[in-house]
Amino acid sequence: MGLFTLIACSEDSYQAADNMNESGTVENGSGGMQTNSIDPAIPYESPYDINICCSPVNYEFINNTDLDLEFSPYVGLARYDGADDLVHYWNLNPVDYPNIIVNENGEYFKLAECHPFNLPAGTIFNPTYQSQCPTFNGFFSLVNSTPTSIEEAFLNEYGKVYSINATITDPNNFNMVVRGNEYLRFPFLPSGVVDPAALGSGDWLKVPSTNPSLSNDLWYNVKTFEICVGNNSTAFPGGGDGINDKPSELIFDYIGTTYILKLYTTSTNVVISLDYL
Repeated sequence: MGLFTLIACSEDSYQAADNMNESGTVENGSGGMQTNSIDPAIPYESPYDINICCSPVNYEFINNTDLDLEFSPYVGLARYDGADDLVHYWNLNPVDYPNIIVNENGEYFKLAECHPFNLPAGTIFNPTYQSQCPTFNGFFSLVNSTPTSIEEAFLNEYGKVYSINATITDPNNFNMVVRGNEYLRFPFLPSGVVDPAALGSGDWLKVPSTNPSLSNDLWYNVKTFEICVGNNSTAFPGGGDGINDKPSELIFDYIGTTYILKLYTTSTNVVISLDYL
């Protein structure tokens, strides 16, 4: 398959989106159709759209502090397509998709590391990207990318950011305040909750997979098909490719000042924020 085929919104892509919309969208409060996941029972909001083509997402990276932030994003498949069969709207193979294919038998669930993104002290980066995951000619690029960039172009519309690995440095003396290997993930369920149904939500089901060691504790929204990682690291250690036990915020002290690094999503934005507490 050519690269152009992945990027262009073909008639087949629109047809697939139409089929998903017929069964997947929900009405919003103004009577329109809600195509992204909004579940007040959890509560959970996400900007990732059910449509498989041309779905802009607002990214908001905020550093209101006197420290430098560097983070490596980890991205993966954003939606469950109904089967774990290596056909994710297009045929997948480990040659063209080496980062996100778990093995030759399954597509869920492997995260791909991106090159570090630098956010110096006192800066804000808040572009509206014209696709949902900025891996193709965007501000994220895969560490282990294929020469044809097929995988990057695919994740550009079919992926989302799940977690980061953060490093925080004092620019005045280059002290490593947070020394890498500090993994945070975007939140889904509140702390201590392992099943959305416990909060009265009927919008989520578990993702079945041929590789349970990586896919355990994955949930998908039955209306939008968005995949989220749960909290049940006790029953499913290493679930969600090892991030189901990671926090969504980090609070730390440095030279008498308290800071907070926090990840979250809203119905429109993906936010990574370093601020004073």
